[in-house]
Amino acid sequence: MTKEDYQKFDYLLVMESYNTKNLMGILGEDPHQKVYRLLDFSSRPRDIADPWYTGDFDRTHQDVMEGLEAFLAFVLKTKEA
Repeated sequence: MTKEDYQKFDYLLVMESYNTKNLMGILGEDPHQKVYRLLDFSSRPRDIADPWYTGDFDRTHQDVMEGLEAFLAFVLKTKEA
């Protein structure tokens, strides 16, 4: 991730708040509100737990799928408007 990537992409998706903090350290600011946690698009915004620490890869997979489905619905809805 570089500052230049901010100009290239419409959305910068991360898995957890710590990733957001690190990304903002690179970017400095997010004036166009492009930085989101993946689950910010779901009905239950939250961090995705790292399975390295939890050992629960199934839960992480479910969370990622929930986030991707919610993000896709958001993008499709945005395109309709």
